[in-house]
Parts: sequence; C-alpha cells; structure tokens
Amino acid sequence: MKHMTDALAISMQSQLAGQYSWIDDDGTRRHYPQAPATFVEGSIGSGKTAIVTAIAEQLVEHVESVRAPQLQPEDLTGYPVKDIKEIDGTSYQCLAFCPPEWAIRLKTAKSSCFIADEIGDAPLRLQSAFHGPLLDNTFGNVLIPNLVTVGIFNPPQISTTGGKPSIAIATRTCILTDFCAPFETWKQGARDGFSVPSFPKLPRDWQQRIRGEFVKILMYLDQNEGCRNITVEDIKGRGMDSWKPAHTFRSWTNAAILAAACNAAKASVPARDYLLAGTIGRKISEDYSDWLSRLELGDPAEYLDKQWLTDGQFKQNRGDIVSATVSMVVSYYLEEGNKTKENYRNLIKFLCRTSALKFEGQAVSELLYSKLASKSARPKGFNPTELRELWVQFMPFLQSSTMIERVGGAS
Repeated sequence: MKHMTDALAISMQSQLAGQYSWIDDDGTRRHYPQAPATFVEGSIGSGKTAIVTAIAEQLVEHVESVRAPQLQPEDLTGYPVKDIKEIDGTSYQCLAFCPPEWAIRLKTAKSSCFIADEIGDAPLRLQSAFHGPLLDNTFGNVLIPNLVTVGIFNPPQISTTGGKPSIAIATRTCILTDFCAPFETWKQGARDGFSVPSFPKLPRDWQQRIRGEFVKILMYLDQNEGCRNITVEDIKGRGMDSWKPAHTFRSWTNAAILAAACNAAKASVPARDYLLAGTIGRKISEDYSDWLSRLELGDPAEYLDKQWLTDGQFKQNRGDIVSATVSMVVSYYLEEGNKTKENYRNLIKFLCRTSALKFEGQAVSELLYSKLASKSARPKGFNPTELRELWVQFMPFLQSSTMIERVGGAS
C-alpha cells in the first residue's frame, strides 16, 4: 500500500507548483493548468486524515482542517460586506466578499494546506461553493497562493448521510479511491510511536515533463476515440458510482500533469497508475497503462549516453513513438541539473539520429528546434555563435533552410 501514500504525497506536492507558463519565440504566452486538488476516499479508520495531515505538515507552513458539513457556503464564497472602490477618481459603493478568519490564516502563511474532511456529506449547494478553492485557490475575494487543497470522505454506502462528491467536483480533482495507510506504517507506529511516512520529493523543474506526457496521451487518444470524453448517458448509467473519476479533456489534462510529477519524482509504476486512476478512472487508466508498457520508450538519460549515441538503436521506428521519445528526452534535459554543455551536445546528436523520421509530415526533431534554441534552454556559457556552429555541425540538412538563421540569431 506504500504506492498509495507516495501517490498522495506527489499529488499534494504538485499543487504547490501553480500554473506552468512560458512565452514562445513569437511572443505568444502559453500555459498548462496547475495540478488538481486531491480527494481521498476510503473506509472508516483507514488512516486517511492522519496520513494527509502528516504529509501536509512536512510540505507547508500552516495546515487548516475543517469539517465540511459544518461549513456555510459563504465560508467559501465569502460573506458580503459594504465596501468603497475608487475608479478614475470616482468612489463607488460595492460589495466585497470576505472569507472567515481561518481562511485568512491560510493567506498569511507562506504556504498552506486546506483539508476539508467528510466532504462527501456536504450538501450540493455547499459543494458548489467549493469550486473557488478547488479551481483557483480563492475564498471570497481572497486569492491564496501556494495552497494545497485536500478533500477526505468515506464511501457513500457508509457515510453519515449517504452523500458523495458531485460529478462536477469529481472531474476537477484527483480522487484517490479505496485509500488505506500501509499496514507496516501503522504497525511500526503502534510499536514505536507514529511518525511521518517517507515519500518521494518533486524536483523544482518537474513541470518541464508535462509536454512529454501530453505527447503520449494524444497518441493514445488518436488511436482510442472512445476514451476521449465520457458522455452524459454514460455518467447517468453509473448510478451510485457517478462520483468516481471519469475521462474528460480536463481529467486527461490532470492525468498528464500528475504523470509528469510521478516520473520526475521517480515514483513506482503502481503509484503512477493509482494517480491515473484517480483522474481518468480505473478502467481507462488500466488500458492506457497497458498501452504505455508496450511503447518501451526507455530511460531518457540513456539516450544522452555516448555509448548509445554510438551503437544504440530505437526499438521501434514509428514516427509517433520516436516523437514521444524525443519529447521525453528534451524534457529530461531541461530539468534542473541536467542542462550541461555535454548533455546539450549529446542531445543535438540524439536529435540528428531522429531527423530522418517523420511524424504528421514533419521531421520529429524539428518539432523542438525553437524550444532548444531559446536562451532558457542553453547551458551556461553558450553564446549564439557557438550554438549556431554546433547545430550546423550536427544538422547539415538544415543549412538550406531558414532554421539556421533562427538558431544563430536566438537571444
């Protein structure tokens, strides 16, 4: 059961990274959303709240735990109070929406965790009010950065009111179902006193891997049209299980983000699969995981090794699979600590090995040229002239194109 604890910790850590954004060479701002809030479902007495609290206390400065059924919607949307706003020298009366005192404590901490216990027993109107904290870290008019949000609940069959999270909330979160603390953790705690379980730590630049996960997901969805977006009829057909994770464009996005976090943290495959099941549902995630296992993309570090660059061969030469491999290797290079001159030179050699393969009518290496030519992608000490000479040396087929000018003039 350790994979459950690891998955929970990774999901909580990933929320602290916020939205991942960048600016393309043409000035276009792009982004991937922040990681989803975490919901934990499990039987009574299974250690859900204790494990969540213990992990939260290691990750953030302040932890605030509330019983969700005891809240009012205004605790989340804010209580209306009269206010005066000045716009262009004119004062206007208006309403501000102020959060309760405990939400201000979350705001004043450098980082914080909001735990909503028994959220399944909250009435639907109250659940609707949770959309602010879940989607954009807001309580009333107050935005709380560096916030981890966790909801905890029992299965509807044994919950106090028989309630469950709404489908609107379920597809906005990662729901870790059937959660239970590892027996060995409880056994050791019972014998020696309870402590914080060990869990994988996320590197700072883990979000660089998100694009690579999207490449794989899009390959899968191109081949499996029925797995893209669940229909209303299918949701209705679930009956009491309508709250469970389902495949939507939003939940596939969440799956890509959490898979990137898992891979960056070097977590186990069971931990990754548990997170995938918590976003896109167990059945779809099992099929996707099986499909991933057949891709055999390999270890990204291996492709930057001199021995592989001399003698290695791709196990498969399909353009889409090599494209996923290229994206994975580039994402690995861009992580903190991997951007060395040697790795950069080896990366360009690696791209040269893929230059003859096509994906959607374009050389797979060309899909990432502008990204690698940007200043942020270069290792320290590289200037544009050195960069241009390096590309010309390893990619002579580009000399007749305008790409060389773009690379040489990158700033």
